[in-house]
Amino acid sequence: MVLSHNLTFIHGWGSSSVAWRHQVEHFSKKYSAKALDLPGHGNKPPIDLYTFNSLASSLSTIINPQAMNMLIGSSYGGMLAIEMVHKEPKKFKALVLAGCNAKFSDGINPVIIKNLIRNLGRNFEATMRNCYGLFFSNKEGRAREAFLNEQALPDKKATIDILEQLITLDLNEKLKHMNIPTLIIHGDKDEVCPIGTGRLLHKDIKDSSFKVFKDAGHVPFYTQPQDFNRVLEDFIVNVK
Repeated sequence: MVLSHNLTFIHGWGSSSVAWRHQVEHFSKKYSAKALDLPGHGNKPPIDLYTFNSLASSLSTIINPQAMNMLIGSSYGGMLAIEMVHKEPKKFKALVLAGCNAKFSDGINPVIIKNLIRNLGRNFEATMRNCYGLFFSNKEGRAREAFLNEQALPDKKATIDILEQLITLDLNEKLKHMNIPTLIIHGDKDEVCPIGTGRLLHKDIKDSSFKVFKDAGHVPFYTQPQDFNRVLEDFIVNVK
């Protein structure tokens, strides 16, 4: 028997499933909805080796192939979702990408990423707190404080290993083969993945729509949850 909509939320770099709490609470009332923690994040213990392909494969194996699966990914989580759809296109009915791009270094100079890695090695907690601040626009101060209070720091090795992947990770060629309904959501004040990178996703993914959140930074699902949930609900009901 084919199940109803199955929503799987994947967090971004340095975050955890807690970031999706507004969505899980809302959509669990009507659908099967869960947010996953990557290894070394949230309640998931760290692992010895972090590679992009292995993380994508391990996430995909826990998703029921008989369900009407939709992946909702934020930033690095969105990149993992793109890889999962690319590897098993028949397993997924739709994709949602929030604050995501296909090549992270298009938004942030690799030199800055390398400096960040060095700073994480020297003073991990302070550097992470500074990074979290970049997730929010200057109009999202209240949400930023809430996020800082509830977001547990990830494992240090996991954080650095994944960041090192992002220096060279490039999924642009895979976008050409995407053939499922895709919703791209971007904050117009995103400093981590600037809005231009979201427009490129929309251009390169055939069956995609693009929604911009005004005055939002990198995590519009967290800072504007009601509007985000409404947009996502409208998208879900049109996926057959």
